[in-house]
Amino acid sequence: MQRWCWLGALALAVGLLGGARPAAAQTTIYSNLGPGDTYIIAPDGAIAGPSAGNYIFANAFTVGSSSAYLQQVRLALQHYAGSNTAVKVHILADEGGRPGALQETATLASAPTTSALAAANFSGTTVLNANSTYWLAGEATGDAVVLWFRNKQAKKGWAMSRSDLSPAAWSVRADESQWAFEVQGSAVPAPAAVPEPGAVLLFLPALGVVVFLRRQRSV
Repeated sequence: MQRWCWLGALALAVGLLGGARPAAAQTTIYSNLGPGDTYIIAPDGAIAGPSAGNYIFANAFTVGSSSAYLQQVRLALQHYAGSNTAVKVHILADEGGRPGALQETATLASAPTTSALAAANFSGTTVLNANSTYWLAGEATGDAVVLWFRNKQAKKGWAMSRSDLSPAAWSVRADESQWAFEVQGSAVPAPAAVPEPGAVLLFLPALGVVVFLRRQRSV
């Protein structure tokens, strides 16, 4: 009996100071997709693995007024030639208007065989800071050639690398239309509030019950 009273008092104390926060819902951080998740279906450009010319594309995007945990990226892709091997999806920081330090990489096992939005899932721990610019890069592997379709929103600003992800490798095309993609995330919770003095006073009776029960058990 005393054990259940002790647990009840402890639960009351935790409740008075505030319980666990609910998980934040996933929201769109950035998207250049048209209505109904549409994009321009035309073979306008392709990323290619090292054995097929090594073309890596990256698109700039800016986070809104709230920081977010990176959860998922969707890219409008289609396998075109070579082996249908993995596609690496990178998030990089901005460095002077070009892709910079790598933040996180997710991997698609293969590209869609028809034009579709391919979803790359991230760890959910990388924070994209409010009002900051990042780059989303797509990199094919092996001899794969993968079409990446253009966006319908006339959003511009992308870069191309023929070698690797280092900042010096990128050629920026600031005035050219981006490749179609969407970035999803969940809001970073606000810091826990410091309990008001009144809440602490409410906690004291529950604490007293816990101390009393512990003493009773020791007698």
